[in-house]
Amino acid sequence: MGALLERSEPVRGATWDDFDGVVELLMRQNRAASGVAAVREEFVRADWELPSFELGRDNWLCGSAAYAAVSPGGELTLAAPDGTTADVLLERAIARGRERGLRKLELRPLAGDEVHSALLDRHGFLLQTDVLAMGRALSASEQQPEWPAGIGVRTFESADSPACTRCSIRRMVAGTAPTCRSRTGTG
Repeated sequence: MGALLERSEPVRGATWDDFDGVVELLMRQNRAASGVAAVREEFVRADWELPSFELGRDNWLCGSAAYAAVSPGGELTLAAPDGTTADVLLERAIARGRERGLRKLELRPLAGDEVHSALLDRHGFLLQTDVLAMGRALSASEQQPEWPAGIGVRTFESADSPACTRCSIRRMVAGTAPTCRSRTGTG
C-alpha cells in the first residue's frame, strides 16, 4: 500500500504512537528554517483530534525524517529531508485531497526551507495572498466616541478570558461572528 522510495522506506499512515516524533520533526524543520521551533505540541494534538481528521488517512510518515498531513480544509503540512521524499508525500496528499473532494491544497512554505521552495517550483503551486488591511488617518485632536446608552468600553483583563472564550465558541458553533459583549453592560 505504501509507495517505496529509493531508500526503501515505506510511506505509512501516522498513529498516536508517532505523535512525539512528529512534533519533534516539525519543531526541527521550523528551527532549521527560521531559528525558532514555532510548533506547539498542543496545536498538533488539536489538529489530530479534530473529528474530521482521520488519523492515518490524513497524515503519513516516511521513516523518522519525513511527515505530511492534509487538514480537512486542505492545508498541507510537509516536512521532508529531500525532494524525492517530498514528492512522494505530496502525491499521497493530492490523492487524499481528491478523495475528500478538495479543490486545492495550500502549503505555507517556510522561508529558508529549500525542500519547500523546490517543491513549489516543481509542482506548480501558485502564490496566493489574501490580506485585508484597513486604515484611517489620524488627526492632531481625536473626537471622543459617543457610546449608546448602557454600553461601556474598558481594557481587556485576564479575568475576562473564560467568558470571551465561551462566547467565541458559541458564536463559532452557531456560525455567527465571534463578538462578545459583557452581560453587565460595562464592556
